[in-house]
Amino acid sequence: MSDEAAATIDCERMGVEEVRLTLAAGAWPSNKRYWAIRWLAKKDHDDALLRDSSQAEQIALARSANDAAWAAADAAREANMHATKANIIAAAALAAAIIAIIVSLIAIFRHIAS
Repeated sequence: MSDEAAATIDCERMGVEEVRLTLAAGAWPSNKRYWAIRWLAKKDHDDALLRDSSQAEQIALARSANDAAWAAADAAREANMHATKANIIAAAALAAAIIAIIVSLIAIFRHIAS
């Protein structure tokens, strides 16, 4: 087995934090030290790519949520406008009904009086 393969197996078994500690302590054998440093650099690079990708996804999600919020606000404004029109029509209908009741009462009182 090559030094690279052996170092990679050791690194995968140990994990990133333990590899960092072992390198900092200078406890890696010289024939595997280079490969351990390369493995650690690759892991760091992969983590950075994952973080960047995650941030891009979060930004896209935030933009999408923002767009949805604006669409909901526009729909609410339109619904409010329709409700205001409906309230005006209902008020006019109520006024007409009150006038009709008054006219009917006047007609009834005139009929009773005559």
